[in-house]
Order: sequence, then C-alpha cells, then structure tokens
Amino acid sequence: MEIKTSFAGSNVWWTSDEVALGPLKHQLSLVGYSNIVIEPKSDKAALRAVVEGQWSRAHRRLIRPVTNGYTIVREKEQSGIAGVDDPLDFDCIMSIRLQREDLIRGPMRVVLSGKEYDRLPEEAQETILANLNRLFQEEKKKVGREQLTRILVRILKTDFQALQLQKNGSFYWINAKHVSAWDNIVRAVEVAWKESGSQRGILMKQNVNVDDDAIRAVAVSLREDIFRNVELIENEVTKGEAGKRRLKTLTNQAKDLHSRINEYRSLLGPALDELHESASRAAKTATLAALRGNMS
Repeated sequence: MEIKTSFAGSNVWWTSDEVALGPLKHQLSLVGYSNIVIEPKSDKAALRAVVEGQWSRAHRRLIRPVTNGYTIVREKEQSGIAGVDDPLDFDCIMSIRLQREDLIRGPMRVVLSGKEYDRLPEEAQETILANLNRLFQEEKKKVGREQLTRILVRILKTDFQALQLQKNGSFYWINAKHVSAWDNIVRAVEVAWKESGSQRGILMKQNVNVDDDAIRAVAVSLREDIFRNVELIENEVTKGEAGKRRLKTLTNQAKDLHSRINEYRSLLGPALDELHESASRAAKTATLAALRGNMS
C-alpha cells in the first residue's frame, strides 16, 4: 500500500488549571459552545480551597474532611504554642462547615464552630467569618482543574470522536478535519485563563503525518476502544438483567460504534473491517435480546 506523506491529525494534551466561570463561558460561546453546561466549583470544593489557602502552610495544620465541611487540626510543636501573632492558633480543633441559610441572605455561607471561638470576642469572630465568606464566594465563581478537564474531554469525545492514547492522563488523538475547531477551543480556554490570572494552565498539540509511527498508536487505541465497548455491551446483555429500554439503549450504542469506526476509515482503511464486524455482532446480540423480551 502506498503511504502518502500528509497531515493526518494531532496529538493533544494539557496541564489544567482553575479558571473563572464568567470568562470561560464567554470565550467558549464565541466559538460555538454557548449552550455547554459549565458547573462552578461545588460547595465542598470551594470550602476546601478556602481552608487550604488559609491554613495549609501555617504551623503544620492538618485538614481533614467532616460532614459538610472540614476540620483543621493543629499539630503541636515540641516547643509548645508557636506564633502568638496568629489569632487562630489554638490547641483545640477548629471546624469550618457549610450551613443552609435563609434564601434572602443566600443559599449557602460558611459558618465556624469550635471551642476556640469562645476565647475570641464576638466582633473578632464576625470578622473572621466575613473574610471566610468572601473567600468562599470567590471560589464559587471558579471552575476547578478537574472540572475543566472533564469539559475538554467531553468536547473531544463527543464532537471530535477523539481517541485517548493513554489510559491514564489527558493525551488524545484527533483527526485532521477537527484540528482547526480544536484550535478555537484552545484559544478560548487560553484567553479565559489569562483573564482569570492563571499562569499554570497550558494546552499543547503535536501535528502528525500519516507516515509517522504515531499512526500505529491510533490504530491500537481505536481497536482497544471498540473491543472494550463491545465487551461491555455483550456482557450486560448476556447477564439478562437489562430491561427493554436499556436493551434499546445498548443496541443504539452498538450501532453508534460504526460511526466512531468510520471516523478513522480514511486514515486506517481496510484494517477497520474487523472492528465493524465486532460492532455489528454487539448490535445483533442486543437486538435479539430485545426481541426475545418483546415476545415473552
């Protein structure tokens, strides 16, 4: 078979970082993703960011999760209490929790509980509480690193039929016809990062020609992806526990595998015939199970 030296696609990967919700939604809307669902940090994640930002580097405090919040345990030093200038430096445990509030005042706020605040004047407690609430609300306006990664992966897999080339990590292959659209996504995220003051996030791309060894990785990844999905579908059908609606869903999932395979036909050619046969077998298995269910 004659090998043509031409652009085949790109390997893409990134180091994620948190980003402000507003700029991210605006920039993605400019490249056609105005309807994409972007969730801000969860209450728990926002609270943890506040706690870690305030106490993770002070006097070796340990942060441990509790119901609806976190407890900060002060690790004592051999010399006794360290740093008298820290108003929160007490021997006892401090808890920071989320508490439901009247809707007029807002759905959530941070509340403090712990014996150490019995030693502080009420005015000092309110000052600390107000500061934590401000930080909490700021964190709630951000999208976390993991959330941003999930958004990028969803776009890659759903819109670009991307293949994950490594089982662990954000390293994907996209075909040449999708690269320019991905570049638009990259620019949108980079602008949002810049507007958010992020300096750690980076999205990278490596263009690949059809005669590169990287094409072998694409073929192997596609084969593993299709066979893995076929196995999951056939195993669920074989168990005999799926209802009619679920069997219909499994049938559609098996048929959708053909579209995923065809995405790579121009790149991998006849080598995909085996994958089509496997997808057809899975679709047939699910369809027959659904028919048997209708007859019973």
